[in-house]
Amino acid sequence: MGDLKLRVVLDDGRPADRSVAAVLGPALGVVPVLLGDGTSAPLFDVLARLFEGLAAPVPPRRFSQADGTLTDGQTVFAIPGGYTPGLVTVYRNGLIVPASGYAATNGTSITLTDPVASDDVIDVRAFLSSGAFNYLPAPHTHALADVVGLATALAEKASIAPQIVQDVDATVAPTTAYVGIRALTASRTISLPSATSYPTGQPLYIADESGACSDTRRIIIAAAGSDTIAGQPSLALASPYQKLTLHSNGSNLWTYA
Repeated sequence: MGDLKLRVVLDDGRPADRSVAAVLGPALGVVPVLLGDGTSAPLFDVLARLFEGLAAPVPPRRFSQADGTLTDGQTVFAIPGGYTPGLVTVYRNGLIVPASGYAATNGTSITLTDPVASDDVIDVRAFLSSGAFNYLPAPHTHALADVVGLATALAEKASIAPQIVQDVDATVAPTTAYVGIRALTASRTISLPSATSYPTGQPLYIADESGACSDTRRIIIAAAGSDTIAGQPSLALASPYQKLTLHSNGSNLWTYA
């Protein structure tokens, strides 16, 4: 910055070369600029920092959260390698967490205001530590294990692929979200997976696609073991194209609509 010159005209009309600092400093040097950490600095100092950062970029600093599965009620997350306070962004289930929703001041861990659930996904991203590059996110290629809880969430999520049944008894897999009965010449039984094995909150749809379902050709839906469907061991569809939506409570009960 000290080597940069501006051509100015003096009071007596003569041209002269003066440093940027000498020309702009008195006018702009005292203008306060709010920084990302909540403090302020004179504009001239901020510009100097930016040019220093461009001239000598600082190596990237980044972190990702610890590997493993989240636990219900967890609030504190240790950050491997640490971080620069004030240069942190936290995401929960893909949505940015506002600054009021966490504390990240000690450089080694973050603390969420609201405890997480075991199936939440927490992602923490850092920014470069100084210079103009503070405004660029640190490069980071995520692996599946980088996002805490994501592997578990994906494993527990039911498949979007349908299970098609052709005029036979069938057992629903815990990874199936839709069962379609496409042929029906006699009453058939569709056996549910155990309530404990099915993702809580994931709808399970069972539908007659054949149009042949009736009082004499029923689709019987049976709970596993001691599980119940609204208090009963089974229920039946008896109308053409009827569809049932079930939810597991994760323990021993299925509800339906």
